[in-house]
Parts: sequence; structure tokens; C-alpha cells
Amino acid sequence: MTGTASQLLGVSLLNTVDVSLLAANSTKFSVSEGTTEDVTIAVTGSTLLSLQSVLALVGQLVGGASSITADLSIVNTDTGEVVQIIPDAVSLTPSLALLNLVYSGSATFSDLPAGNYAVVVSSPQASGGLAAVVDELASENLLSVAQATITDSTQYTSTAIAGNVLVADAGGDVADTGDGITVSKIASSVQTTPLDVTAAGVVINGLYGQLTIHADGSYTYKATGDADAVGQADIFTYTIVDADGDTATATLTINIVAGSDIGESDADADSDSDSDSDSDSDSDSDSDSDSDSDSDSDSDSDSDSDSDSDSDSDSDSDSDSDSDSDSDSDSDSDSDSDSDSDSDSDSDSDSDSDSVEAIPDTNSSEVVQQYGNLNGTEGNLSQLVGVSLLSTINVSLLSGSSFRFNVDNNTTEDMTVDVSGVSLLSTAGLLTSIVNLLGAGNTLTADLSVIDIATGRVVAIDAGSVSISATLLGGLVYSGTASFENLPAGSYALAISSPNSDGVLVSLINTLAGAGVATFVEATVTDSLGYSGSTVTGNVLEGSDNGDMADSGTDLTVTSVTATTAAGETFSVNGGTISVTGAYGVLTINADGSYSYQASGKAGSAGNADVFTYTITDGNGLQSTTTLTINIGQEVETAQANPDTQAYYVGNVEDNLDIQGGNVVQVAGLSLLNTVNVALPTNGFKFVVAEGTEQDVTLGVSGSTALSIALGAVTLDLILINTDTNQIVGVIKDGITATPTGFLGLSLEYAGGGEFERIGAGNYMVVISSPTTEGLIGSILNLNLGTSISMEVTDSTKYVTGNVLHTDSDGDVGDTGNEITVSSIQFGSQIETVTAGGVTINGTYGTLIIKSDGSYSYHANGTTGVGQSDVFTYTITDGLGHTSSTTLTMNIESTPPVAVDDIASLSAATAMQSVTWTQSVSNLAVPNTAVAANATSAAKVTSQNFTIAEGREVDGVSITLNLSGNRTSGLSLLNGDLSGTVSLIHHVTVDGVTTDVTVWTSSLTMALDGSLLSPSSDTDTVTLNMVNGRHSATTGGR
Repeated sequence: MTGTASQLLGVSLLNTVDVSLLAANSTKFSVSEGTTEDVTIAVTGSTLLSLQSVLALVGQLVGGASSITADLSIVNTDTGEVVQIIPDAVSLTPSLALLNLVYSGSATFSDLPAGNYAVVVSSPQASGGLAAVVDELASENLLSVAQATITDSTQYTSTAIAGNVLVADAGGDVADTGDGITVSKIASSVQTTPLDVTAAGVVINGLYGQLTIHADGSYTYKATGDADAVGQADIFTYTIVDADGDTATATLTINIVAGSDIGESDADADSDSDSDSDSDSDSDSDSDSDSDSDSDSDSDSDSDSDSDSDSDSDSDSDSDSDSDSDSDSDSDSDSDSDSDSDSDSDSDSDSDSDSVEAIPDTNSSEVVQQYGNLNGTEGNLSQLVGVSLLSTINVSLLSGSSFRFNVDNNTTEDMTVDVSGVSLLSTAGLLTSIVNLLGAGNTLTADLSVIDIATGRVVAIDAGSVSISATLLGGLVYSGTASFENLPAGSYALAISSPNSDGVLVSLINTLAGAGVATFVEATVTDSLGYSGSTVTGNVLEGSDNGDMADSGTDLTVTSVTATTAAGETFSVNGGTISVTGAYGVLTINADGSYSYQASGKAGSAGNADVFTYTITDGNGLQSTTTLTINIGQEVETAQANPDTQAYYVGNVEDNLDIQGGNVVQVAGLSLLNTVNVALPTNGFKFVVAEGTEQDVTLGVSGSTALSIALGAVTLDLILINTDTNQIVGVIKDGITATPTGFLGLSLEYAGGGEFERIGAGNYMVVISSPTTEGLIGSILNLNLGTSISMEVTDSTKYVTGNVLHTDSDGDVGDTGNEITVSSIQFGSQIETVTAGGVTINGTYGTLIIKSDGSYSYHANGTTGVGQSDVFTYTITDGLGHTSSTTLTMNIESTPPVAVDDIASLSAATAMQSVTWTQSVSNLAVPNTAVAANATSAAKVTSQNFTIAEGREVDGVSITLNLSGNRTSGLSLLNGDLSGTVSLIHHVTVDGVTTDVTVWTSSLTMALDGSLLSPSSDTDTVTLNMVNGRHSATTGGR
């Protein structure tokens, strides 16, 4: 094709020109629908000029150049769009000798899509040398005869193919298996998010064409006809689903080949290798197998059947049993040993010897889901300011945080964390400043951040997940729940944070830090799910049961690989090893075809396929390309129970809180689970339950108070308050009786008590209260006149606690599984079903109470089991019904000795001072008890606490006990005896754990005897002295 070319200025790629300017252009061509075109265009011709014009153009040339260069452009004549430009493809040279302007040049345009086009000589500039040429031609109205000729062209026509991915056919479709299977999803390298497949079909674009696929598996594929697609593969990933809802994933690979490579190597339509039109292997046109032109089967020209003399049954002259004339045993006429009619040694029907073929390979990797793998992880939190996602902080700021957790390699983690705790604002000025800062009752929100402790990088933030509220009740309360997903492998800490460096929250955190206020904010993992990727191996050049298919060819090596699903670049193997990161894992492949694939463990990767395209090359340099598809499956880790071990120290278990006492606080209007201001009472009775334990506590209340008005008897409640959380956690309803006594009933006598069971670790206060704030009871409690009302622990028992499903520092090891619970517990032959409310089971040396959530408490039966163990077997069950069993071992041990450093300060003027302490038995609150004649009263235990100040000691301790009594009735003389034991007990508290040490003990006997002068009453006094570590008793007079 030859025609004239227009000349335009200001033309650039993809801009639009006025198509009317192309009217004089006769070099136009079309590219048909469904095709692309490569064309080479040569530009020739000249324009006649006047001498003045030539001189003017020569003057426009810069720097002595002999010519001007122009671009060659292809313009769509329908839209005016410039679709391709070859810069500087055309030279324009003015000639003084011939008085003309000579055009010359050539350009090749590739992959022109369907459309109607014109060829244009152009420039992107609207000024300069070429602009001067065009303007001069226009002003002189000179004839331009520049011609464009298409000297070469290649058309690429795409064809449509059809098939069915569920049914096997000769085109390469392999039948899928299953009951009632349909295609449900389809994805490609372009459309990575799977599309739903319906019966009506869905259209999806690939890299080199368009696929239409239906739920019944039928599909059509139309290539774009792009020349660059030849030799490539368009890969689609589809998912099938069966009648039960089970799914499987595979790939449909469309290999794009040039049309001339398809079919036989000869030009005719039959299956032999000669060039005639019949189906035999000779070169004549008849249908027999000899080389003459008659129709019989022998080699001569007559019409008889044969003329040879050999001994076989055929009519040829060779010695084999077939009917052809060659020396091999097959039935064709060539000299090789295969059964086709060509002369090469392979089994196909054409005459070439190529045999390199790469067959698609598949393998399967799994992502294992580990439920609860971090459950129970806990620790306290730091508070930071100026923290934002992906920022980096100074890891030394995390030194105050004990919350740490790890995500293993090739694993990602989802987790839910609960936050709770308080900052105690004991300083009135600090409390006021905080309340003024926040406003009483107001709440701030803070973030919870996950920080990589190796790099300081903030990898995740749950914004606004923590609430901080301030009240006039004496503290800041922290609470909240945060969730994080897809945390990658690493070691992490948690921190309460703010993204800002100023503001109310920042001021709060800085105020707390500046005042050195202890903040007891803890985080606990309540739910977690780890996704762990597995490793698979194989060899793409060899067959295996995993799905690898043997490729054909000699001296094969893998020469390149591409992560197709991830749309990655192509990597050369270069005879060694290469690692390529796919969409869901990493493929490491060697030149010999061996490979390993490590799934990354990403959540949501299960059910997808990671496709890699690889090329093999044989010893002659011939290549073939196919795919390796790794189908990512899913496996839920079944319940896994891990052995737990706990130490139980018996030396401080029974009566460990006995003899503790103090004054009673009275507060009106309290009820169970209410919140109370525990900062106001400073003189109330308090006690501590150590971490990792529970406590049974029995309390006794006694004493009286004076009233200004007479009141009737009332009953009151005994209230247990957790001072860490301000929560009322226990109520003994009507446990206290207040009875008017004395003159006119103006004295109120308190008596009663009760037992609180299974008190968890924490700090506690006990008060007297009632739900009402009005009436008689409200008046009594609001007066709060109980200065003489006292309380003491009369009995106590400690239990060791833990949770077999969670990991802690005491020896419990976390179990894993989906929705696991403890389902049964066994000791010996006794097996109990475990419920949410708990079940009790006896061991040899103690008793275990365990609940289905894994929490338990254990109490030993005294000290007889020291050095022994109670071993319980428990079973956990997951949400899928899988079970696993292991043991909980309780090692019973004596309380370890506690060595406390001694520090003595000695002044040059005075040594450590001594004090003398004398105590009367009347202060021990022994009540007046009437004992009938010839009878013995019940045993009574009572106590009195005292403190020796820091830096002091007591020498020559003496305890004076006074006893007095009256006869109950009759005229006989008073005659009574008191016998018992007096002990001095030292309360030693280390790290919140109190141990009672008996310093000394003594038996006590006292007598009351009436006389003739005083027959109805008597007194007795005993003084107990400590002398050089021993005690002596001195009896006083009556």
C-alpha cells in the first residue's frame, strides 16, 4: 500500500488531532476486529521549492545541520487519537541544486489494535525547523508529494477455543471428580479477587485474552491477538464445590501459540509425511503401498498379486512378517521402529524430532489453625505518647511493661486482649489536679498499640480501645478490649498510647509519670488464633503422588520461574537455586526441578492457589513453559492438652490469716456488685489474699458504741470490698446483730460474723453496712460511732489456684484447640464430668475443684502429704469434638525458709532503744461467761495485736494477764479455774505473702477462789516474762 502522508504540528502520543486535517492523506489502512497488526512504513518523495524558499529553509537549519528530522505517527481516523509515534523516523533535506525538499525514512509499528488509521509526518513542537518547513510549504502553496509505503506487515488473528474444566477432552481438559460438582469461583492474574460463577456465565479478563466460564464447567477463551502473547500462558484459578459444600481449587492454563505451529509439518491434510493426497506412504497417487502406478500391491507393473520367492506370508521380498518392504517389524514403510509413517524416531506423525514438553504440576500446602495458642498471656502495660502506626519508638520506654508475646516464624496471629486496672491517686493534690484535668466522671479514650521489641516499630494499633475515667473516689480506672489481626512473626509488647504529643490524655500520662504514681494496668489475652504455614516439597521434572507431572525431553533443566498469582517478575534460575515470593508463600526451586514451598500462614489464604509459571530447556536449547500450582488447604489443629505442674506449700495454709484484726467501718447503702469509695476509710479492717491463691475467711465482730437516743435491735450486713477495683464482691446478709444494752438502752452491742469463701487474689476491706440509707439502720450507720467495734479473723484456709488451659508462671502450660473446655477429671478410678459451675474430686493428699473453663483450686489435707504429689488426669474437648488428655500434678511441699536481710543503725549517742510492753487480759475482749456448777465452758481463742516500731527492739518482754469472776448463784464460795496457752506470734510479710512465726508459747493456769470475806468474787493476776530467750511465770495476788 502506497499513498501520500499529511504533515502536522503539535502532535504527541495519545492526544487528539482534527481528523479534517487528514483529508489530503491517502495513506490509510484498517486493522480488522479480533486482530492486531505489525506494519513497517517507508517514507519517500520530495517537494518542489522556489530558490527563495530553499534559501529560507536552509537559513532555518541550526548549527550547520543538513536536514531536519520529523516523527512518523499513526492516527485513528475515526477518533483522531494518536495511537503510536516513532520519533525522528523521517529526514527532510533541502537541496539547492535540485530546488526541492527530499523526504526519507522508515518506521515499524507493533501491536496496532483493530481500527482505521492514517500515516502522518509530525512534530510534537509548534515551532522550530520543522514548523518553519510546514509554514513555508503552506504559504507558498507548494505541492508536497511525500509518500508512505507499507513495506512489511504481519497480522495476528485471535481464535476462540472452547472446553469444559469438569470434563476430560483431547484439548487438554482433565476431568474433575466429586458428587454434583459445579464451578463456583474464578480468578486470574488480572482479576485476583475471585468472581462468582453462575449458570449464565461470568466474563473475566486474563493477561492475553478473555475467558467466559459457566457453573457447569463449560468455557470459551478469546485471545486478544497480541503478538507479544505468543509463547505465553494465560492462567485462571477456579474453585469447584460439591453437593456437600466441600471445595477444591485447580487451574485452567491457556497456552498461546503461533498459528503456524499447530498441526502436521507437511502441507497436506492427511496423516502421512509425503506430499500427495492419499493416505499411503509412497509418492504416487494411487491407494496401494508400492511405487508403481497400477492398482495391485506388488512392485511390478503387471496385474498379478506378487512375484517374490521368500518364505513369509506377505508379498514383499523381505524376511519380516509385515507387508511393507523395509526391514523393521512395524507396518509402515520407513526404516525406524515406531508405528508412524515418518522417518524420525518419535511417536508423533510429523517428520520433525522435537519432544520437549512441560506438563502442569500441582501440590498442596496447608495452613494450620491453632486456636487459643496465646490465651492467658498477661502482664502490665506501659503508657506512651506520640505513637502512630508504622512509627518507631525507643524500646527502652517499654522497660516498665511486662506484657510480652511471640508470633512464630511462618505464622500470623489474631488476638483479643482485655485491659483493666487502676492508678491509685493517694495524694490529695494529685487527685485534685487529675480531676480538674479530666472533669469528675468524665472518660478519656486511649489506643492500645503492638510494638516490635526488636525494632521499636509500631505494627498495629486499635484506636480508642481503652477507656480511662477519673472519679472523686480516689483513682483512675482503666478498661477496654482490643483486637488485632494478621500480626506477622516477631516478638512484641503492648502499650497504652496516644497518637498525639499534646492534649488532655498526654497531660494525664505525663502527670502520672512525673508524680511517680504506681499504675496497675494489666492486659490479658482472652482469645487467640494462630495461622501456621506448612512446607511441601516436590520436583517439577519428575512425577509424584503429590501431583507433580514428569516433563518430557532430554537433559532438562528449569531455567526461569515467575510468581504468576502475585503478578511478579520473571527470575532466571541460572543453573542454581532461586526463591520467589508468591501470593501466599515462598517457592524455592532448583535447576534440577526440585523445589520446596513454605506457606506464609496468612489468614484467609486457605482455599486459594499460588501459581508459578516455569520454563524448562533441553540440551538442544528447545524450551517449553507450564505452571506449578500450590493449592492452599486448611487444617484446624485438634485439641492439644499439655501437662501442668503446681507447687502447694503447706506451712502457711491453715489459719494463715487468723488473729488478724482491726476496727470496723460502717457505711450505709451498700449491696452486692455495687461500687464503693474505698479511699475514704483509713481505719478499717483490711487483709491481703496472695497472687495465685484463694482464701476462705471467717470473721467475728464484737464491741459496743454509745448512742444519744434509745434504739431498737437491728441486723446489719457484713460487706467484703475489693479495694483494687472498688467492687463489693461478697455480702453476709444479716450477719451482724446490734442490740441496745446498758442504762436506758443507750449502748449498742455488736455481735456476729460469718465466712467468705473462695476469695480471689487481691486487697480487701470488710465493712458493716446495709442496702438502705434511710430509717433506723441508716441513722445508726451514718452516725458511724463504732469506735469500740472490732473485727478479727477467727478461721482461714488458703487454696492454690490456676488454670490448666492457660500459661502462667506457676507451672500451668496453655492448651490449644478450637473452643476447648475441660470435659472430665480423673483421680484413680474416680471420674467426674466437669461443668461450668465446677466439680470437686478428692486426691490422696488434698481436694481439687475444677471448672470447664480450666480454672481450678486445690487445698491439701494438712501437712501429711509433704514430699508427695496428687496427680489428676483431665480431658479437654474442642468445638469439633476432638479430645486430648494430660495431667495436673500438685506437688505438696513445706514452706521454704525466708531469709530477710538485717540492717542495724547505731548512733554514737544512743544504742537501739528498748520499750516495755504490758498487756491486760481485759483488753483481749474475753466476754463475761457464766459457767454452771461442776461444768466446763467451751474453748475460746482471742488475741491482741501490737507493733514494734521500725528501728526499735523490745527487751525483757512481760505480759500481765488479769482474771476476775463472780459466782453465778447460790451461797457457796466461788471456785473456778482457767487453763490455756499463751503464744507470741510474729507476722512476717514478704512480697505480699504473710507467714506466721511462733516466737514462744506457754501453758497458762489461773484460779478464782472465794473467801469468807468475799465469797462471791475473786481476781487473779499472772505476769509472763521473757528472760534470755526463755519465759517465766509470776503469779500475783488476789
